[in-house]
Formats: sequence, structure tokens, C-alpha cells
Amino acid sequence: MVLLHARKSLQSGWLFRLTAPPRVRQRQGVGVRGMAGVAGQGPGSDPWITATPRVCLHDVPTALRAGGLAPHAPVTLSASLTDENGKQVSAEAGPLVWFAASLLSLFDNVGQIVEIGRAPRVVVVTRHAPRLLVSLLQFVSHAHYRTDDRGSVDVRTAAAVGGSYTGVFSSGLLTTLAPAPHEFPFLRLYRRDPHLPWKVTVRLRDGHHPLATHAQALAEVELERHLMAQGVRRVAVREGRVRGALYLPPGDGPFPAVIDMFGSAGGLMEFRSAMMASRGIASLALAYFAYDDLPKTTDVFELDYFEEAVEALLGRAEVVPDRCGVVAVSKAVDVACCMATWLPKVKAVVCISGSPIAVDSVITHRGHTLVEGVKLNLSIMTADKNGCLYPQRKFLTQEGHVDHPKFIPIEQADDDTFFLMAAGANDAWSSDFFVHLTQERMESKGRGAWVEAVEYPGAGHIIEPPYGPHIRHSYHRHLPVTSEDGSDKVEGVPLLWGGNAEDTCRAQEDLWPRMTAFFTRHVRDNSRWYRQHGFCSCAHYVTDGAGGVDVRVAESVGGSYEGVFPAGLLTTLVPAPHELSSLRLYRRDTTLPWKIQVSVLDGHHLLGAKAEATAEVELERHLMASGVRRVPVREGRVRGVLYLPPGDGPFPGVIDMFGSIGGIMEFRSAMLASRGFASLALAFFGYDDLPTDTHNIDLDYFEEAVEVLLAVPEVIPDRCGAVAISKSGDILLSMATLIPAVKAVVGISCCTFVYHSRMTYKGKLFRQGTEMKKQAIAQTERGTLFGSMKDLFTNDNPAMIPVEEADHDTHFLLAVGDDDAWQFKHSLPTFRERMLSHDKHNFETILYPGTGHIIEPPYGPLISQSFQRHIPSDGVDRGMVMEWGGQPQPTCAAQEDLWHRMRTFLTNHVMEESPWYQQHLARHAPRHTSKL
Repeated sequence: MVLLHARKSLQSGWLFRLTAPPRVRQRQGVGVRGMAGVAGQGPGSDPWITATPRVCLHDVPTALRAGGLAPHAPVTLSASLTDENGKQVSAEAGPLVWFAASLLSLFDNVGQIVEIGRAPRVVVVTRHAPRLLVSLLQFVSHAHYRTDDRGSVDVRTAAAVGGSYTGVFSSGLLTTLAPAPHEFPFLRLYRRDPHLPWKVTVRLRDGHHPLATHAQALAEVELERHLMAQGVRRVAVREGRVRGALYLPPGDGPFPAVIDMFGSAGGLMEFRSAMMASRGIASLALAYFAYDDLPKTTDVFELDYFEEAVEALLGRAEVVPDRCGVVAVSKAVDVACCMATWLPKVKAVVCISGSPIAVDSVITHRGHTLVEGVKLNLSIMTADKNGCLYPQRKFLTQEGHVDHPKFIPIEQADDDTFFLMAAGANDAWSSDFFVHLTQERMESKGRGAWVEAVEYPGAGHIIEPPYGPHIRHSYHRHLPVTSEDGSDKVEGVPLLWGGNAEDTCRAQEDLWPRMTAFFTRHVRDNSRWYRQHGFCSCAHYVTDGAGGVDVRVAESVGGSYEGVFPAGLLTTLVPAPHELSSLRLYRRDTTLPWKIQVSVLDGHHLLGAKAEATAEVELERHLMASGVRRVPVREGRVRGVLYLPPGDGPFPGVIDMFGSIGGIMEFRSAMLASRGFASLALAFFGYDDLPTDTHNIDLDYFEEAVEVLLAVPEVIPDRCGAVAISKSGDILLSMATLIPAVKAVVGISCCTFVYHSRMTYKGKLFRQGTEMKKQAIAQTERGTLFGSMKDLFTNDNPAMIPVEEADHDTHFLLAVGDDDAWQFKHSLPTFRERMLSHDKHNFETILYPGTGHIIEPPYGPLISQSFQRHIPSDGVDRGMVMEWGGQPQPTCAAQEDLWHRMRTFLTNHVMEESPWYQQHLARHAPRHTSKL
């Protein structure tokens, strides 16, 4: 006897739906009134400024708009931030270690003075610099704009004509924040305490003003940018020798785990770990020198310490326990490369602006020396016009080669250990050279596929999460560089990092999601433990006469299903026995394939059994075909993601909406694009700056979305389709009724009346929604909610949508399961009756036997119950487990039929019946000429 057993990993951030959302709740765009009165929206009104979103996580872009001004007038937008880490901020050595040459005579006993080249500044090297306690530190930026014809400025599209930056740079005021003119110029802005949000005041002023002006502001708004999402936990770590701070995402996990290290700044920097935890990654901000009782310098590092840190991290109950990742910057990169090479549980390493050629340190492991770093001294250093040190590139590159004896042998890392190397092309420390050198070495060793190398044009040495300020130079306490005679370490100097603000911002925006996806893939999805942890199914078979089992013809005699069911192991995937039973399996990140491990076990075992597999295979099932493009959409009010098929089109366009779950779900759009449709996954509440509930639905928003979709060059421009499920079905049918360009709609378990919401169009009430009475809702024995909506699916319901008023060439396809726990099957007879009574035949209805409320593309698992954050009913508390109904095999048959039927329906009515498309075919038809 054999058991076939399938397991599927959890999706990213899977538990956020059950506890806290994975980001700070974002308010809608908030405007601050002008100083004289109420904010207006055009010329002649009082000046105003808005920020959307005003309160958000720090890695979310904010759009600034200002108005109520004269047309074509000069205005200044300025940003200011006060570093309020505490009542006093300690700057070790600080301004006392850098002086203009002309001021040196004013100070006595400043220490040894070392001249660097012909720079007009000097560097002071001292081991005994005093500590200066300063009060709050101010950082500022500004930009000069001219208002448009309406007296407004939108920084997403307007070009700055001066100030801290020029041109269109929507995040410019954040990215160019720098010490105010009265501050020490080499201060570095970072948050020591990630619990405190950044509070940035943006002011609007009339005219073009210099930086840090005191001119009267016309209007202002305060941005609140959080480093920690709601529910993220900070745990101080002091285990054995290990010192650091662990940041855990909301929920119980298991989360992919990462060790986070900065460079030769020393101490403990936690903000990146807090931000990673806000995106679903457990991150240990690890101190490794100049902190607490750790070594004071980088002279010697014991890899044993970092091994202890790995064990401490993987010993947490909330993390995936068999592997972890490392993110390292600058000097820490050589340590990270040693960890990947000699510590078998380190499986993914992100190296930012560093080198796998060891620098300065002797690195040992279990008493043996692994590598002795290259020693750098002042002879290779130079300084820019501000006196900021940096190494001359020629000295670094002439010594660098793939067989350098100090090169850490990362090619010896395990076959399942991967590297992401990133650097700016304008890095003053030439890290870009070492990225290419690493790639060259790995390729020469036959390991090129294990390294992903990214070079960012115009970016400098410091590439932080978005939207941190560009740090071109800063004061640095610890430097892995000695004086020319090697007797002293250089301490307390300003360093040049390089780069420009706009290119660095682009690098931040690219590297941040690239890095988190890299860790998700290699730490979580590739974890054997994790693949056996989340969702599972099983089937009991008896081998045939040849000792084999063919699931296409063999009958299961037990387990998750019985009988002949070729797709049974996929369709019956459910949360593992130790998991919360109401988890819903769907992919947030559509670029990641599902990886499903199918194992053969000897004998018949229970679901989730730990028996040894006699054979196994891993399925890899992709949601996106090769060449499909994902384009985030943020135009006007419209928020969503557009998926485009490979090629130039023209493609039939589709608006894709889910129900009262909120947020944005993209997997169906990715699959539609893989089959030739341009599909806009449209958010309409609970996402970004959109409303947080469905109390009020403005159909003009959906009309804007249609216009955005049809304006895409690859899309047939004269008509589109739409697909919706459950609560969004009332929006779908309203669109078909009111918006002429919507010509084909597919409603799955669709509300044919307006449920709960007050729905308006062009400023007028379209329908006032109705909803179930509280007493009509009951609980199953397992505690899930269900109820009958039969009494609401009647044509005398005033909230019923007048679908008969839709254009004659608008077509409807409605599909419902007859085992729907909410009795949506009663929607079909009244819909047919309404249409036929008005002599309308442009519709098709389908009732699928044995199928529940949720019918997804094949071959998704049956979702018979799931936790629902948003329930559109005033009589039900938010956050309940809903019963959906359905049986696995009938649901699978419904998926297969509806997916094919839906695509044929949309092709016929959006593409084939489009006059524009027929003219396009005629224009591009091949011309045949006869041969004389």
C-alpha cells in the first residue's frame, strides 16, 4: 500500500490577515488648510497642500499636491525634520574632528593633523576626541516649482526648477533631506529608535526661497512615516555572547529569518530590521563590534560569534528553523561571505556595497584562521573639496583580481546557497568593481548561476530602504584604515560615499523589493522544513499488478478524497493539522511559483504524517507565463496592478475585482494575462489611500479605471470586460449598466442587488444597499458563519440593479454553485426573469452542482471556509470565519469549465465584436497580389 502526500508552502505574510495588517493603516490623503481659511481646489481659493498617504510605512511613496495659488506663479515646497531620538543626541567626536584650514589656529591641542593631497581641507586623526552632546538636530530640503494653469503643483508630474533638486522627482523632498545650514554638515540621518516615526513637515511658500528660510508659509502638512508596522515586535537579544535586537512580524509565523549587519559604523543599527519585519521577515539586527561588551575594533572577528547568532535566531519558535539569510553592508560583506561559505544554515546573502575580498580583519573559526584581510592605509586615500576621505579607485582595482589570495571562496558554499550583490556605479569606494569581480570569479568556477549582480547607475555607496535620504558623505567613527606607518587606526573622519539623490532613490526602490523577494524565495520557499509545514493533502491508493499507481485512472480508497480524481492532491490542499484551519491559500506575489512536494509513503498514513518518503517529486506551478509584464497602476484615484501579455497587442482588456476581502488580489489577473488578456487587478477599498470600508461606493472611480485601462497602447481601446466575485458583483453589474465601454461581465457568486453600500454615480444616488438581517446569519458546528440570502434575491428589492438598462451589445455571464453556503443560487432565477421580462437575451447563467461560493481558476484548492477581515454588514463584527461550502471534485470540475467558458466569452464580446478591432484586422490583413 502507498500514500501520496502533497504539501504546499504558505504565502508571504500569510497570518497578517488574522491579526494585524502588514503595514501601518494608511489614512486617505490628508490636506492641511492654508493659514487664512478653508482649503480650496483651484485658483481663487485659499492655498492648500495635501499628502497621500500622510501616515504610512517609510517604504511607501507619498504624493504631494498644492493649490489655491495664482497660475504660473513661483512657489517653494520645503521639508524639515527634527531628529528627536531623545532629548539629547550624542555625536561622538562630531564637529571637533573636522576643521577648515583657516580655522585651525583657533583651537589648541587638536591632535595629529594629516594632509590629504591638495584638498583645501584637512583631516584630524585622534583617538581621544571628546563627545559632544547636542540637542535636536534639523534636516531640511526644498524645491522651487511653478504652478500650472490651475494654480496648483503635483510633484508626481511637475518639474522642479531649482532647490535641492531639479526635474520631476516625486520623492525628492524626502531623498534630499540634509543637515540644515547651521548644523554640522556631515551628520547622518537614521533612526536609532524605530518605534518613533519620522515626522516631516512640508511647507508651501510663495516665491522661490533659499534653504531653511523663515518666510511665512501659506500652508503646511506633517508626514508621519513609520519604520515599524502595527504589531511588529522588538525583542532585545542577549544570549551567550550574542548582542542585538530581533524584530518579528505580527503573528506566530513561521517567518523567513535574516541576520542584518551594517558596516564599520559599529554599534547597533535597527531601522532596516524593523522595516523588514514590517514586510514579513524576522530580522535580527546584529551588533558585532563597538557595542556593549563586544570587541571595540574590527581587527579580529570570530565566525563562532556569528554562528551563535544564527543558532539563536533559528531557535525562535516564530521562524523557519532550518535556514536563514544575511544582509550586509560595506565592511560587513566579508563577514557575510564567510558565513555563507562556512556556516551551512546560511542560504541567502545580500551584499550591498561591499567586497568578498576580506579587508582589515582576521577572521577565525573554531580557533583556526580562515582569512586575513587586506590592510588599507592612508597612502591610498584622497579627499574631495569638502575634506571627505575616499580611496583612490586605481589602488583598489590594480590589486583586485579573481584569484586574489584574500578572496573569500564563496564558490565553496553549498549548492543551495545564493548571493545577491548590489552596488552603485558612482560608489566612491568602488564597490561596483568588486561586484563585477565576484561575478567573474563565480563564472570562472562554474557557479555563475548562484550570483545575481546588480549595478545601479548614479547611486553611491549607501543604498538604504526607500525613501531614506541620500547620504553622499557623513562623519564616521570607525574606519578599517590605518595611518601610513600602520601604528594607528583612523577614527572620527568625514567620508565620501558618492552618488546622486535621484539615482540613489531609484536604486532604493528597486533593491528593497528585490531583496525581500530574494529572501522569501531562498530562505522560506526553498526550505524543506517549510514546504512540509503549511498546506497538505493525502490520498490512499493500492498499487496495481505492476506495482505502480496512475492517479489518472486509479481510485483513491481514503485520505483527502476517494475515487478517481487526477487533480485531487491539488484541489484538496488544506492547512496542516497543526495550523489554523481557516487559513486561505492564495499567492500574493504572483512572480513566485507554487512549489508542491509530492511524496510516496509506504502504507496508509494520516494527513500530515512524518513517515519517511520512499520517493518524491516537486511540482512548480507558475501563475505568470514567461514574458507577462506586471505594471503597478497609480493614476488619479485609481489603484491597482495591470498585467500585460507578451507582445504589443492589441489585447482585450479586463477589469478584475474580488469581493469584501479588501486590498488587492492579483493572481487571477496574472493568469488571465498568461492567456492573452490585459487584466487590471483593481483595488477599491482597504488598500493604499482608498477608503477603508465599503459603506460608500463611488462608481465614477470604476469609470476612471476603465478609462485608464483603455488608454494603455497595448489594449483594444473601444471596449473592455470585467470579472468579479461575491460583494464586488454589485459593482460589476452596475458598471455594465452605466458605463458604455463595459461590454462583457463575468459574475461569480455575484450580488445582483447592491449589498450594504450606498452607491453613487456622477454625484447622484444610484442605489441604497440593503443587507441580511442579523437573525438570518447562523453558525455551523465548527463555528463558521453562514446564512441564506434567498429573501433578498427578489425583483421587488429596491436595491436590485437595473441590468436590463444596459446596452444591447453588453453581455452577461453569471456562474453560481448550488452548494453555496450563502444561497447565491437564488440570484439566477430572478436575474433571468428580469432580463426576459424586458426581452433581453444577452446573458448566460450557469449553476454548478456540488460547488460552493468561491470558484477560482483551476487548479486552486477548494476554499470551503476562510477568515474574512471585512464583512459588509452592520450586524456582524469584523473579522469572522466564513463558511463557503462546496465539495472538492465538483469544485474542480466547475473551475475547469468556468475558466475556459469565461475566456471564450471575453474573447468573443471584447475582442471579436469590437468595431475598432475588426478595422485593425482589416488594416493589417496581408495583401495578395497576382503574378503576371
